[in-house]
Amino acid sequence: MPNNVPDFARGQQPITLLKAVGIYFATLIGMFVGMALIMAVIEGGRSSGVQSPGSAFGALFLVGALYFGCGIFLNRVVLTKLVEWHPFHDTIQNVSSAKLRQVAFWPLAYPVLLFKLGVTRLL
Repeated sequence: MPNNVPDFARGQQPITLLKAVGIYFATLIGMFVGMALIMAVIEGGRSSGVQSPGSAFGALFLVGALYFGCGIFLNRVVLTKLVEWHPFHDTIQNVSSAKLRQVAFWPLAYPVLLFKLGVTRLL
């Protein structure tokens, strides 16, 4: 299909703003639960006397993977179904920079995006 066809015309159904907010909060809670589980496993190993020099690096790697995994999940599930790119602005530079910004700063970027979309839909 041509590049200027909206995402929902490519087989993806748009989602409501309320559902996007719910997915955001579920992802945020899931990230915090995952981080708590990772830290509990690391602390459990320390309290049992097993001190691994790579455990701090492993925990940092797992937390980072969880963080970016949540950002990628939100990009794939929410951003592609919530935002319709205008054909004039649908360039590689604009879309890639917006998506990378959303992945890197998703805990702050998605509330701002959802607020802006809410304002434009309500007013």
